[in-house]
Amino acid sequence: CYSHIIGKTIWIRAARNIAPGEELTYNYYTDGEKSIQCRCRPGCKTRL
Repeated sequence: CYSHIIGKTIWIRAARNIAPGEELTYNYYTDGEKSIQCRCRPGCKTRL
């Protein structure tokens, strides 16, 4: 997949077709260029 950071949004695009039911994972590491706040739950201080 390919990722693009636009403002505070990470856009993720598949590099190939994804089969129905196929499990997906993604590593949010962005080479330290930008840091985006994780919003997984209230009070989370983790950065992506």
